[in-house]
Amino acid sequence: MVLTAHEKFIDTKEIECLFTQGEKFSDRIHFVLPPVNNDVDVSGCAFAIRTVASDGGMTETVLDVQHEGEQILLTWNVPETVTAVPGMLQLELVGSRGTDVIIKYKMPAVYVKAAVMGDHLPSPDIIEEKLAQMNDILAQAQAKLDEAKNVALDIIDPTLTISGKAADAKVTGDRFTELTNAIENISSGGNIQEIIDARTSSISGEEFPSLSERLESDFSYLKKVMQAVEIISSYVLVDIERGDDTESEYYANDTLRITGVGSIEKREFMQREDFGNLEINIGGDVGEEAFYACANVNTVTVNCRKISNKAFYSCPNIRTLNIGKDVTEIGSEILWGILFEDIVRIAYDGTIAEWNAVTKATDWIYDKSMVKNGVVECTDGTVEV
Repeated sequence: MVLTAHEKFIDTKEIECLFTQGEKFSDRIHFVLPPVNNDVDVSGCAFAIRTVASDGGMTETVLDVQHEGEQILLTWNVPETVTAVPGMLQLELVGSRGTDVIIKYKMPAVYVKAAVMGDHLPSPDIIEEKLAQMNDILAQAQAKLDEAKNVALDIIDPTLTISGKAADAKVTGDRFTELTNAIENISSGGNIQEIIDARTSSISGEEFPSLSERLESDFSYLKKVMQAVEIISSYVLVDIERGDDTESEYYANDTLRITGVGSIEKREFMQREDFGNLEINIGGDVGEEAFYACANVNTVTVNCRKISNKAFYSCPNIRTLNIGKDVTEIGSEILWGILFEDIVRIAYDGTIAEWNAVTKATDWIYDKSMVKNGVVECTDGTVEV
């Protein structure tokens, strides 16, 4: 399998479903790079692949480097650590000299297919892996508990709406009370780590299938706390960035909200990974490649004048695109690099007639098979992409 770099981008479509959980060096992938990128000589670099699995685990694999004429040929023997966990796999190719990173190549995420185990019991290393995952979940839950204990009344006011935003005062107060009660229940329930130690101190193959269910029962209170924190934190504005005639607000529920009368500039938010929900309501345009390679964005709601070429290009995790009725023009290939077919729901906040009046490039969707049911959902029906 050979993948070729185009400037600082490598298309991974050919390997998006290549890997299967638990494989050991069964796949060998070659990368072809030019020796010079934007007048920077990369021929003397050492290269490595960095991966982030769906459980957050990271690996780094050093690649074999060969020089063939005017090209650099890299070889990646994919190790078992890369395919250990099924689900989404984020990739990044990095070239460095010593401790200095010279270049990074952005690549759309790929997918590790789950292995079929049948009726066989998991091997001891799989049990250890699953226990490590459970302990990681516990650590995340404990962090949420600590976060909940530090929530201050001057940030979450039970009598007022938060920063004048959407939260209803009574709902906010009720959630805060629920959170407080849940913390008290956990605090009186003993040491959390002692519970997990007791559950995992001696595990046999027969016990393994029911372990996760028992742990879920043990941590039911903790889950309530995590849920309450998520609900309350969604009301808390954590950061604001102001630009020319636009304002970007970051919320603790993983939301970026951009408002104003101006435009979003070309590549202004490219390769950002600090938000999953994107809400745009501006008077101007969303510029070309404005959100290029934003790996974590999942839901996009956009109301503007024009969605420019490749605005959400190489955002592999987009599942919902809501288009406002103020949009009058849509450029080419605004979506590209989605991992699976028939998965992105596109909705338009207007009628079929209004949608047909929008000026659209013939290739406004790079690959129509990625669109759920192959249609745009309008307020009075659907229309084919």
